[in-house]
Amino acid sequence: MLEIRNIEKSYGKKKILKDISFELEKGQTLSIIGSSGSGKTTLLRCINLLEMADKGQIILNGEMLYDAGKEEEIKDSQAINIRRHFGLVFQQFNLFPQYTALENVTLASKLKGIDIKDKAVALLEQMDLGERMDYYPHQLSGGQQQRVAIARALALEPDVLCFDEPTSALDPMLTNEVLKVIQELARKKMTMIVVTHEIGFARQVSDEVIYMDDGEIVEMGTPGQVIVDPQNEKTRRFLANIVF
Repeated sequence: MLEIRNIEKSYGKKKILKDISFELEKGQTLSIIGSSGSGKTTLLRCINLLEMADKGQIILNGEMLYDAGKEEEIKDSQAINIRRHFGLVFQQFNLFPQYTALENVTLASKLKGIDIKDKAVALLEQMDLGERMDYYPHQLSGGQQQRVAIARALALEPDVLCFDEPTSALDPMLTNEVLKVIQELARKKMTMIVVTHEIGFARQVSDEVIYMDDGEIVEMGTPGQVIVDPQNEKTRRFLANIVF
Protein backbone atom coordinates (compact mmCIF):
# COMPACT_ATOMS: atom_id res chain seq x y z
CA MET A 1 0.00 0.00 0.00
CA LEU A 2 2.55 2.61 1.19
CA GLU A 3 6.14 2.50 -0.01
CA ILE A 4 8.79 4.85 1.34
CA ARG A 5 11.92 4.65 -0.78
CA ASN A 6 15.36 6.04 0.08
CA ILE A 7 14.18 9.17 1.89
CA GLU A 8 16.94 11.55 2.88
CA LYS A 9 16.74 14.96 4.53
CA SER A 10 19.42 17.42 5.61
CA TYR A 11 19.39 20.80 7.33
CA GLY A 12 22.53 22.55 6.20
CA LYS A 13 25.41 20.11 6.62
CA LYS A 14 23.57 17.92 9.12
CA LYS A 15 21.88 14.87 7.63
CA ILE A 16 18.70 14.13 9.60
CA LEU A 17 17.37 11.18 7.57
CA LYS A 18 19.67 8.69 5.89
CA ASP A 19 18.27 6.43 3.18
CA ILE A 20 14.99 5.53 4.91
CA SER A 21 12.95 2.81 3.18
CA PHE A 22 10.03 0.69 4.35
CA GLU A 23 6.64 -0.64 3.25
CA LEU A 24 3.32 -0.63 5.07
CA GLU A 25 0.39 -2.83 4.07
CA LYS A 26 -3.24 -1.74 4.26
CA GLY A 27 -4.68 -2.28 7.73
CA GLN A 28 -1.31 -2.51 9.45
CA THR A 29 0.03 -0.44 12.32
CA LEU A 30 3.69 0.56 12.21
CA SER A 31 5.31 2.00 15.32
CA ILE A 32 8.53 4.00 15.09
CA ILE A 33 10.60 4.11 18.27
CA GLY A 34 13.92 5.67 19.17
CA SER A 35 15.54 8.40 21.23
CA SER A 36 14.64 12.06 20.83
CA GLY A 37 16.51 13.54 17.90
CA SER A 38 16.73 10.28 15.96
CA GLY A 39 14.69 11.67 13.04
CA LYS A 40 11.27 10.14 13.77
CA THR A 41 9.26 13.37 13.61
CA THR A 42 11.16 14.62 10.58
CA LEU A 43 10.30 11.37 8.80
CA LEU A 44 6.59 11.84 9.53
CA ARG A 45 6.76 15.43 8.32
CA CYS A 46 8.43 14.33 5.09
CA ILE A 47 5.77 11.68 4.51
CA ASN A 48 3.08 14.35 5.01
CA LEU A 49 4.99 16.86 2.82
CA LEU A 50 5.24 19.33 5.68
CA GLU A 51 8.94 19.00 4.92
CA MET A 52 10.29 18.24 1.46
CA ALA A 53 12.77 15.36 1.39
CA ASP A 54 16.03 15.99 -0.44
CA LYS A 55 15.92 12.52 -1.95
CA GLY A 56 13.48 9.63 -2.18
CA GLN A 57 9.99 8.67 -3.20
CA ILE A 58 6.56 8.22 -1.62
CA ILE A 59 4.31 5.72 -3.37
CA LEU A 60 0.72 4.99 -2.31
CA ASN A 61 -1.37 2.22 -3.86
CA GLY A 62 1.06 2.06 -6.75
CA GLU A 63 0.84 5.80 -7.46
CA MET A 64 3.90 8.01 -7.20
CA LEU A 65 2.82 10.78 -4.84
CA TYR A 66 6.21 12.41 -4.44
CA ASP A 67 9.59 12.12 -6.10
CA ALA A 68 12.25 14.35 -4.57
CA GLY A 69 13.96 14.66 -7.92
CA LYS A 70 10.90 16.49 -9.25
CA GLU A 71 9.95 18.55 -6.19
CA GLU A 72 10.16 21.82 -8.11
CA GLU A 73 7.08 20.71 -10.06
CA ILE A 74 4.89 20.39 -6.96
CA LYS A 75 2.71 23.42 -6.34
CA ASP A 76 1.04 24.26 -3.05
CA SER A 77 -2.32 22.99 -4.29
CA GLN A 78 -0.73 19.69 -5.32
CA ALA A 79 0.97 19.33 -1.94
CA ILE A 80 -2.39 19.90 -0.20
CA ASN A 81 -3.99 17.18 -2.30
CA ILE A 82 -1.19 14.78 -1.48
CA ARG A 83 -1.45 15.56 2.25
CA ARG A 84 -5.11 14.53 2.20
CA HIS A 85 -3.97 10.95 1.84
CA PHE A 86 -2.33 11.27 5.28
CA GLY A 87 -3.98 12.34 8.51
CA LEU A 88 -1.51 13.72 11.06
CA VAL A 89 -2.14 13.99 14.79
CA PHE A 90 0.41 16.28 16.44
CA GLN A 91 1.96 16.25 19.91
CA GLN A 92 0.34 19.52 20.98
CA PHE A 93 -3.20 18.93 19.56
CA ASN A 94 -3.11 22.02 17.27
CA LEU A 95 -6.81 22.75 17.69
CA PHE A 96 -8.22 26.15 16.76
CA PRO A 97 -9.01 27.80 20.13
CA GLN A 98 -11.83 29.95 18.70
CA TYR A 99 -13.81 26.93 17.50
CA THR A 100 -15.73 24.27 19.40
CA ALA A 101 -14.76 20.60 19.24
CA LEU A 102 -17.43 20.03 16.60
CA GLU A 103 -16.32 23.05 14.57
CA ASN A 104 -12.69 21.89 14.72
CA VAL A 105 -13.73 18.59 13.16
CA THR A 106 -16.12 19.99 10.55
CA LEU A 107 -13.55 22.60 9.52
CA ALA A 108 -11.40 19.77 8.19
CA SER A 109 -14.26 18.60 5.99
CA LYS A 110 -14.78 22.09 4.58
CA LEU A 111 -11.19 22.02 3.35
CA LYS A 112 -12.23 19.01 1.30
CA GLY A 113 -15.32 20.76 -0.03
CA ILE A 114 -17.94 18.60 1.67
CA ASP A 115 -20.35 18.97 4.56
CA ILE A 116 -20.03 16.16 7.07
CA LYS A 117 -21.57 17.55 10.23
CA ASP A 118 -23.38 14.30 10.92
CA LYS A 119 -20.19 12.35 10.41
CA ALA A 120 -18.27 14.77 12.67
CA VAL A 121 -20.85 14.19 15.39
CA ALA A 122 -20.49 10.44 14.95
CA LEU A 123 -16.69 10.69 15.13
CA LEU A 124 -16.81 12.70 18.34
CA GLU A 125 -19.24 10.19 19.81
CA GLN A 126 -16.82 7.45 18.77
CA MET A 127 -14.18 9.33 20.77
CA ASP A 128 -16.56 9.38 23.76
CA LEU A 129 -16.97 13.14 23.40
CA GLY A 130 -20.66 13.29 22.54
CA GLU A 131 -21.34 15.52 25.54
CA ARG A 132 -18.33 17.77 24.85
CA MET A 133 -18.74 18.64 21.18
CA ASP A 134 -19.89 22.20 21.93
CA TYR A 135 -16.96 22.81 24.27
CA TYR A 136 -13.99 24.96 23.30
CA PRO A 137 -10.47 23.54 23.58
CA HIS A 138 -9.69 25.42 26.80
CA GLN A 139 -12.70 23.68 28.38
CA LEU A 140 -11.35 20.22 27.55
CA SER A 141 -8.64 18.15 29.19
CA GLY A 142 -5.49 17.35 27.25
CA GLY A 143 -6.74 13.84 26.55
CA GLN A 144 -10.06 15.17 25.30
CA GLN A 145 -8.31 17.69 23.06
CA GLN A 146 -6.16 14.95 21.56
CA ARG A 147 -9.24 12.84 20.88
CA VAL A 148 -10.80 15.82 19.07
CA ALA A 149 -7.60 16.03 17.02
CA ILE A 150 -7.91 12.34 16.15
CA ALA A 151 -11.55 12.84 15.10
CA ARG A 152 -10.47 15.79 12.95
CA ALA A 153 -7.83 13.67 11.21
CA LEU A 154 -10.31 10.85 10.63
CA ALA A 155 -12.86 13.26 9.15
CA LEU A 156 -10.78 13.51 5.98
CA GLU A 157 -10.84 9.72 5.56
CA PRO A 158 -7.08 9.46 5.08
CA ASP A 159 -5.43 6.39 3.62
CA VAL A 160 -2.82 6.49 6.39
CA LEU A 161 -3.26 8.01 9.84
CA CYS A 162 -0.02 9.28 11.40
CA PHE A 163 0.61 10.06 15.06
CA ASP A 164 3.58 12.12 16.24
CA GLU A 165 4.12 11.30 19.92
CA PRO A 166 0.36 11.64 20.60
CA THR A 167 0.72 11.20 24.37
CA SER A 168 3.90 13.19 25.05
CA ALA A 169 1.98 16.19 26.43
CA LEU A 170 -0.32 14.11 28.65
CA ASP A 171 -0.16 12.74 32.17
CA PRO A 172 -0.42 8.93 32.62
CA MET A 173 -4.19 8.85 33.13
CA LEU A 174 -4.91 10.94 30.04
CA THR A 175 -2.29 8.95 28.11
CA ASN A 176 -4.36 5.81 28.60
CA GLU A 177 -7.44 7.55 27.16
CA VAL A 178 -5.64 8.29 23.91
CA LEU A 179 -3.86 4.93 23.68
CA LYS A 180 -7.20 3.13 23.97
CA VAL A 181 -8.51 5.11 21.00
CA ILE A 182 -5.47 4.21 18.90
CA GLN A 183 -5.74 0.58 19.98
CA GLU A 184 -9.38 0.50 18.86
CA LEU A 185 -8.44 2.01 15.49
CA ALA A 186 -5.80 -0.69 15.09
CA ARG A 187 -8.41 -3.34 15.90
CA LYS A 188 -10.58 -1.87 13.13
CA LYS A 189 -7.62 -2.14 10.74
CA MET A 190 -6.98 1.57 10.23
CA THR A 191 -3.61 1.90 8.48
CA MET A 192 -1.39 3.83 10.90
CA ILE A 193 2.14 5.05 11.55
CA VAL A 194 2.73 5.84 15.24
CA VAL A 195 5.84 7.61 16.49
CA THR A 196 5.89 6.84 20.20
CA HIS A 197 7.95 6.46 23.36
CA GLU A 198 5.30 4.09 24.76
CA ILE A 199 7.26 0.90 24.11
CA GLY A 200 4.80 -1.44 25.84
CA PHE A 201 1.99 0.01 23.76
CA ALA A 202 4.03 -0.32 20.56
CA ARG A 203 4.67 -3.97 21.40
CA GLN A 204 0.98 -4.61 21.97
CA VAL A 205 -0.61 -2.74 19.06
CA SER A 206 1.91 -2.90 16.20
CA ASP A 207 2.23 -5.23 13.26
CA GLU A 208 5.68 -3.84 12.52
CA VAL A 209 8.18 -1.80 14.54
CA ILE A 210 11.08 0.36 13.36
CA TYR A 211 13.88 1.43 15.69
CA MET A 212 15.64 4.57 14.48
CA ASP A 213 18.93 6.03 15.66
CA ASP A 214 20.82 9.02 14.25
CA GLY A 215 18.56 9.28 11.20
CA GLU A 216 18.82 5.62 10.22
CA ILE A 217 16.63 2.55 10.49
CA VAL A 218 18.70 0.34 12.76
CA GLU A 219 16.23 -2.52 13.11
CA MET A 220 12.85 -3.36 11.61
CA GLY A 221 10.48 -6.27 12.11
CA THR A 222 7.65 -7.55 14.26
CA PRO A 223 7.34 -6.39 17.89
CA GLY A 224 8.71 -9.77 18.92
CA GLN A 225 11.77 -9.32 16.74
CA VAL A 226 12.55 -5.68 17.52
CA ILE A 227 11.27 -5.14 21.07
CA VAL A 228 11.37 -8.59 22.67
CA ASP A 229 14.42 -10.07 20.96
CA PRO A 230 16.41 -7.28 19.25
CA GLN A 231 19.48 -8.35 17.30
CA ASN A 232 21.25 -5.01 16.97
CA GLU A 233 23.37 -3.80 19.87
CA LYS A 234 22.04 -0.22 19.50
CA THR A 235 18.47 -1.48 19.86
CA ARG A 236 19.36 -3.57 22.89
CA ARG A 237 21.02 -0.59 24.59
CA PHE A 238 18.01 1.62 23.90
CA LEU A 239 15.57 -0.91 25.36
CA ALA A 240 17.78 -2.02 28.27
CA ASN A 241 16.45 0.51 30.82
CA ILE A 242 12.84 0.66 29.59
CA VAL A 243 10.13 -1.11 31.55
CA PHE A 244 7.31 -2.42 29.38
